[in-house]
Amino acid sequence: MKKFMKLISLVTAVLFLSSSMAACSPTPAPPKDPLNIISGGKCNYTVVRPENCVGDTKAAAVALKNALALAADSTVSIKDDALDGSMKPEEYEILVGITNREETAEVLNSIRYGDYAIGIAGKKLVITAYLEDKLVEAVNHVIGLIKRNEGDFIFRDEDQVTFRADYEFDSVKFDGASLEGYTIIVSSTVSEITEACAQKLQSEIAAKSGIYLPVKLDTAKETEKEILIGDTTRSQSRKVDASALGAFGYSVTKDGSKIVIKTNDDNFTVTKLTENILDSIASGTFAPVSGKLEPRDTPYMTMFCFTDVHNNFAMLEPTNLSGGYIVRKNVDAMIDHMLETEGAVDLVMVGGDLMSDYPHYNKSGNWPYKYFIEYRKLLTDTFARLSKDGKVVFNGGNHDYGQGEAATDGPGRNGSYNSSDFYFGKDGMKQTMGELAEEDMYWIVGKNTGVKYLIGYHYTVNNVHVMGIAPDPDLIWSAQGNGFTEEAMDWLNKKLDEIDPTGNEIIFLNCHYHLHTRIEADDGSLSTITDGYNANKLTLPLKGHSNLFLFYGHTESWNHDYSVKSVIHYNTTCSPVSCKGTETESTELLAAEQRSFNAVNMGHFRPGYYQFPDMFCDDAVTGYSGYENLYTHGSTATPKVGQGMYVQVFDDRIVFTLKNIGDYEGLSTEDILEPYTVWLYK
Repeated sequence: MKKFMKLISLVTAVLFLSSSMAACSPTPAPPKDPLNIISGGKCNYTVVRPENCVGDTKAAAVALKNALALAADSTVSIKDDALDGSMKPEEYEILVGITNREETAEVLNSIRYGDYAIGIAGKKLVITAYLEDKLVEAVNHVIGLIKRNEGDFIFRDEDQVTFRADYEFDSVKFDGASLEGYTIIVSSTVSEITEACAQKLQSEIAAKSGIYLPVKLDTAKETEKEILIGDTTRSQSRKVDASALGAFGYSVTKDGSKIVIKTNDDNFTVTKLTENILDSIASGTFAPVSGKLEPRDTPYMTMFCFTDVHNNFAMLEPTNLSGGYIVRKNVDAMIDHMLETEGAVDLVMVGGDLMSDYPHYNKSGNWPYKYFIEYRKLLTDTFARLSKDGKVVFNGGNHDYGQGEAATDGPGRNGSYNSSDFYFGKDGMKQTMGELAEEDMYWIVGKNTGVKYLIGYHYTVNNVHVMGIAPDPDLIWSAQGNGFTEEAMDWLNKKLDEIDPTGNEIIFLNCHYHLHTRIEADDGSLSTITDGYNANKLTLPLKGHSNLFLFYGHTESWNHDYSVKSVIHYNTTCSPVSCKGTETESTELLAAEQRSFNAVNMGHFRPGYYQFPDMFCDDAVTGYSGYENLYTHGSTATPKVGQGMYVQVFDDRIVFTLKNIGDYEGLSTEDILEPYTVWLYK
């Protein structure tokens, strides 16, 4: 489970020295004993800040410490609030921010989300706020007091300040009762979508009324006033049977002092119900309600898949006789066709075997690094044309490794480099998708090159988990199918369990290799060719994730009639099962077979030249391609046809549609291959 995001407003450190105090209005408080902070040229207090604090909180604490040191003309201690072992808080402390001290909690509980307070708690000075910009204002105020007092600095009762922000409502209410004093509780195995729901409620209630509701896991000590979201361990949550709510059903009820929000935890219902509650909170109140939400008739996420493009030989060098780098022309043709017919998609998935055969598919190559980085940018820009926001995910296939292992101008050992690097370098996934946190990536350092190889990754696009798993470059040459290590499978297994503890999250796994190649007879019976090594390796991590779809290429096969022939379902014994794609049959499959996971053929953009030479146009590229003499490789010509998978994610289903580009023996751009609908498991 990801850590909860801090719902705080960040400002730059520059504002620390220029925050205005014009809105400050002192609030009377019971008389407190004064704090003798500086006396006789010595500071008697230690500045304490939260452990691991960053940004403005850290800067504020340091600035306060410096101001005290300047006024006292002596050294001032500053430390984190961590208490290890038998350590106890010091007697004289200035607490800055939200520390773990009881005195901070005492003062913090007296203010609201947009307020700040400077108060005396026993022998300690507490400077606190929920928002960092307000904390900056509070610390600046204390620094002003220090500067106005020459020599000794005594903080007195009349120096205490509470700043009150303006709010739209005095309170947000549920069923007529204020939410003040409530805590939001979620399960310790909370899904990302439910976590986001909790954070949005917390943020909106705080913004409207200043009431800040802590978000805690259900492992925390139970209190009287709680908002229970999802399947928590509290007895009030267990009373509401989520399965009885039905598909897209929801329930917001009150049980004693508890507020219970329950759904089947599917993305659509949680998201839409949250939006409805937020709309109600806009008027300062929300009420018990139950019912069923209607799925939207438009997809909330779309994707298009390219795989096995096999740009190779002279296509990869700017010195070829065609005058520059060349990407398979059927790729650009497909992008133009998709933009014209379906429009831009949310994500483009590229499934491996992009570049190869320089000079041979299973030997190290000397393709210059400067060529690689230029070609990588060309490819990224090409695929990004089809994406609304330029989002493209890549994955290594068996042909993508080794081209840079014999190079001499790269950053690796002896000038080698990683020729499958579409993340660590410029112009790749780090730029189009964002930088991955360490827990969302698995990488190794190649033995032959000494550089990083991204093996596994995890992103989220429109509430859909997008992952990748690639073969180990140091194993791939020994046997083309043997690339997945135990370590990689362990990472995949743990990550899937983390993001999908209930088995219902939508997961798109980009993996070049297939588990089985589907072959369907005329009578509809299903047989398969099995890649035994990869099937054995991959099926165990995938098992039990019912809405997981492994997208694969590698097979170089074509489907002429139905998109359903590109989809394979697996039951609980990890055996492939067939389904024709109607709503009734898909529903029966869920009930009878207990669908465990799924695999989807992404399509194919380059046939094997030696098997199908007549499938290529007469425009092959001539170049040196790592050899001493000019060569014209037939496989560098434009294939007469290409095929890719178009994916639409709806609230209750995913629709898969194969798209053709070109014209060759029954495959044509004008063909409308019947879509295949997979109904989501709830």
